[in-house]
Amino acid sequence: MKAFAISILFACAVIAGALPAAASTVASVAKKGTPVGYAKVNADGTIVTFGGRGTASVTASVNAPGYHTVKFMGKYPSDIDVSKVVVQTTAEAASYGVTNDTVTAASPTEIDIDVSDWESDNTIVTGSNVFITIYLGR
Repeated sequence: MKAFAISILFACAVIAGALPAAASTVASVAKKGTPVGYAKVNADGTIVTFGGRGTASVTASVNAPGYHTVKFMGKYPSDIDVSKVVVQTTAEAASYGVTNDTVTAASPTEIDIDVSDWESDNTIVTGSNVFITIYLGR
């Protein structure tokens, strides 16, 4: 009986570890320093890969060449807002590729980011693949 009880406790621990993290406060997530979302987005808006603590899916749309709107969906802290979202973006370019980003919305279920990319030596829009990483600040 003791072995059976231990097996049940082990199974519960494994299942609990596989469940999504419970929503917490922005401050508690910020202390951990782990990304809540990240993605590689192709120039055509295809999501190559994504992940992050709380992120369940990512979609992207191309507003114009070099301009993407990227939506991260999942379970984020209940007190999240645009001012607490820290974003790092970069372009996958042969040379001089840069990006700019703006967090346009943040809620406990979705974070929306506009990303643009261009070449810094001539300011021509490149339409490159972009990398996005999202952290939460306090």
